[in-house]
Amino acid sequence: MRNKFLWQIANSLTIAVINIVFIMVMARYIPKAVHGEYTILLILNNFLLMFSQFGLGAALVQKESIDKRDVNTAFVINFIIGVVLYAILFVSASHLSAFFENKLEVQDIRLLGLTLILACLGSISLALLQRKFEFRKIFIVNATAYFIGYILIGFALAHYGFEIRAFIYAQLALHVLLSLTAYLLNPFQISFGKFKIKESMFFVKFGKEFTTIRLLSLVSGKIDKLILGKTLPLSFLANFEKAQYLTFLPPRFLGNLINGFLFSLFSRLQSENTKLFTLYSSIIGLVLLLVCHLCFIMLFEATQIIQLFYGELWLDIASLIKLFVFASPFITLAAFSDVLIRSKNRFKYSIRAKIFYLLGIVLSSLSSLYYPIENVIVFQILVTIVYALILNGICVKLLKQSWMNQRFSFKGLFVSLLFFSPFYVLREVLEVSFFETRTSLVLIEIVIILSLIIMRKIFFTRNQLELISKVLRNK
Repeated sequence: MRNKFLWQIANSLTIAVINIVFIMVMARYIPKAVHGEYTILLILNNFLLMFSQFGLGAALVQKESIDKRDVNTAFVINFIIGVVLYAILFVSASHLSAFFENKLEVQDIRLLGLTLILACLGSISLALLQRKFEFRKIFIVNATAYFIGYILIGFALAHYGFEIRAFIYAQLALHVLLSLTAYLLNPFQISFGKFKIKESMFFVKFGKEFTTIRLLSLVSGKIDKLILGKTLPLSFLANFEKAQYLTFLPPRFLGNLINGFLFSLFSRLQSENTKLFTLYSSIIGLVLLLVCHLCFIMLFEATQIIQLFYGELWLDIASLIKLFVFASPFITLAAFSDVLIRSKNRFKYSIRAKIFYLLGIVLSSLSSLYYPIENVIVFQILVTIVYALILNGICVKLLKQSWMNQRFSFKGLFVSLLFFSPFYVLREVLEVSFFETRTSLVLIEIVIILSLIIMRKIFFTRNQLELISKVLRNK
């Protein structure tokens, strides 16, 4: 089981690294306006892609026992939904283009939309691999597809001036390779004659509930870009999207890496409220400490980070990053609080909070009709802070803790302010850069790490570490 867990981590790391490298390179080859156009195209496509999948793969993973007819039923439903959605997209492509003031080419919408069908061909094989805990094979599938699709094909096409088509063909290649390699590693007999109408209702019911939660998450995270794509020039949208992506990269990467582990850990302790709360607050504190550390670096070294990731063409997004950075810790708090709520099987609280967040993001994005983009970001930050506090408050309530105990969730934020602020404040006031040499940076980090080791009991006591160890050993 340990090896399977390591393969899962390797899979997440590989996808994240390839995505980051892909974005770094494409930012240097592709004009800003094209990045804005692709942002809208990808969001629209991912929205339909979520419906085409309809949680059918997850249903196969969750079902206690499956046979060949179950697999074929899920495949047929998945394929039919994919074809129907693509037909709808094909017909409505001209209307979508007109809605976005003809910023999108009709052919590009239809071409990228082919992923709706391609993804259906491999999703069932991937789900079967996940059901069998074949994480090594899943790693092979993803590493192969992402490397060839993004690194080889995407980079080559961008280098030769394909612009938006470089993005589109990279996506198409990715999905072709995902489907092909997944099927080769986990083949199954495809037969439309083995489709079971009666048993298909299980998949439909599960998919409806599963898709509702995913829909709220996707829309609340992407709706702002669609609205801004309608109201702002594409280059402005590109600046907004790239600044948001880079700033929220650390918390989202950490979330993708350990959310599954935390869900399992919290689920096993869901009946022990006191232990669960101390563990939750300790993990949140430790992760917030790391995220806040990275936030301080982004706040005061934004120019150097932008040059490293995107190149000099994107230096004008520094002011946006310095705003977004204040929301980053609360993105972390909200994500991990949501994991705890779901581990307690209280999905209704998660859904209600997401609806509030969605409405807040929509209203703040619509403010772009009257206010500059900087004001829009400030409004979004306020919505994010309130959303995170609501989720954290729900966790405190579910775990039957005193409202005063809510402060323990923020100890990582408080400690980071204590340790990191003096270095950066002095840097600004005295106009002295502590990061001019690698030696000075290393010395500062050593001082901070040693101080935290001395104060390690702030985050984890010996009893908490022993508790985690026991849970991992299934004792």
